[in-house]
Amino acid sequence: MRLILFLCLCFVVTATAPNSEALASGLKTSDIDDFARYLFLEGDYTRAAGEYKRLAYYENSDSLRLSWQLWVGRSEALAGNRFGALQYTGHVARHADSFPNLYSRAKLQLGVLALESLDFMAARKHLTELKDDSLFTELAVLFTIPVYFWQRDYSSVSFTLANYPASPLTENQRTALGQVLTIARNSPTKSPFLAGAMSAVIPGSGQFYCAHPVDGIQAFLFDSMFIIAAAVAWSNEDPSDSDLDALTILATGAATVVHGANIFGASRTAAYRNHRLRLDAFDESLQIAKDAYMEQLRLELSPHDPPEN
Repeated sequence: MRLILFLCLCFVVTATAPNSEALASGLKTSDIDDFARYLFLEGDYTRAAGEYKRLAYYENSDSLRLSWQLWVGRSEALAGNRFGALQYTGHVARHADSFPNLYSRAKLQLGVLALESLDFMAARKHLTELKDDSLFTELAVLFTIPVYFWQRDYSSVSFTLANYPASPLTENQRTALGQVLTIARNSPTKSPFLAGAMSAVIPGSGQFYCAHPVDGIQAFLFDSMFIIAAAVAWSNEDPSDSDLDALTILATGAATVVHGANIFGASRTAAYRNHRLRLDAFDESLQIAKDAYMEQLRLELSPHDPPEN
């Protein structure tokens, strides 16, 4: 009799116990979604990723689960967790073949992640594999502009800007990209060989050629000092003595090393300047594209929008 009562009690407790989702969260899915959106819009991306993980964990619908996982990837990317962003976004891209919209958005996110690590081959691959003609396809085109800047293909930048639609790029962002293009075009590259050759003839002139006057003055003074020291040492040599004085040998060796370093430094200055100009144009254009992308994500998370599916 006690056994029967015990079994009945267990049945009642099991039947009336809350389900695992309610036990885990105590909230409705819509409540968690609202809170995750709030965290994302507030810039608390790490906590937003945690809430989206919870939504994905308890979701039975494949499309919604992949959607939540995509938002995990986006949140992790903005939180600086590149590994987590690649893990979740890559998972969505691999499993969203039946959902072109989700697939395209995942590919766009993967393209952005590849650009941030200067992996241009992977970026091109992801950005050209979007499956639909949605707004995110236009964003993918926008993210090709930083690649063109890196390649110094300014005609392609100009063509893309001239044919780009009014949205999602704002007028201010379009103007900013135009300014980056103008600066890049008006900042010609410097020849490392010519810079080195100039400094070989006149110490520091290669640095001046590269628009580094302070470095040029330092190189001229330092190099000239050793050259003069070597010249003085040679002028004090006894012509009748076939053996060179140790001081002359030391001064000549030091002047040779310093002059060689000056030539190498001028060449490296030209190469660095070229790289810096290219990197600056790339970084600025990428940030503008990311700002436009972020604005679209914020629009998606407006309070009255349903989760993407």
